[in-house]
Amino acid sequence: MRWLWILFSPWALAANPIAGAGEFYRFTDEHGRPQISHTIPPQAVAGGYQILDSRLFVIHTVAPELTPAEQLARDQAQAAQALAEQRARQDQALLDRFPSVADVEAAAASEMDRLQLQVDIQEKTLEIQQQSLAALQRKAAREERDGAVQPETLNAITTQRNAVEKASGALAKRRQLHADLAALYAARKARVQTLTQR
Repeated sequence: MRWLWILFSPWALAANPIAGAGEFYRFTDEHGRPQISHTIPPQAVAGGYQILDSRLFVIHTVAPELTPAEQLARDQAQAAQALAEQRARQDQALLDRFPSVADVEAAAASEMDRLQLQVDIQEKTLEIQQQSLAALQRKAAREERDGAVQPETLNAITTQRNAVEKASGALAKRRQLHADLAALYAARKARVQTLTQR
C-alpha cells in the first residue's frame, strides 16, 4: 500500500511527468482522509471537492451539497435579502417622490380633494336618478288609480331602476377609492416620517 501513497501524494504527483498530463480531484474519502486522484468516486461528490491542475493548483472548488435544513435556511436567507433589497428600492422611490412629510401632505390634499369632487358629483347624480325614479313611481300610482299602469311607464321604471343601481354602484366605487387613497397616503406619510428621522 505504501507505493499507492507515494504515487498519489502531492509531491509525487508534482514530480511525476505522467501525472502532469491532466487534471486531478482532491476530495475526502469515507474515512475522512484527503485524497488526490484523476477520478472521484460518486459517493465523494456530495461532500464537495477541488479540481487541481497538473501542478496541483486549485482551479475550481465544488461546494458540498446542502442538507434539506441547510437548503431551507439558504432559501429563507435569500428570500429575506431579496425582500430587504426590494423594500430599499421602494423606500428610495418614495423619498424621490416625497422628500418630506410636507410633500406627502400636499399631494394627499390635492388628490383627496380631486377624488372628493368626484364623490360629490356622483352623489348628486344618484340623487337625480332617485328623484326621477320616484317621479315615475308616483306616475304609476296615479295610472293604477285611474285603472291600469301603462306599459311604457313600467318600462321606464325598469330602466330608471337600472340607472339608479348603476349610479349607486359608481358612488360606492368612488367612496372606496377615496378611503383607499386616504389609507395609502397615511401609510406613505408614516413611512416618509420614519425614513427622514433616521
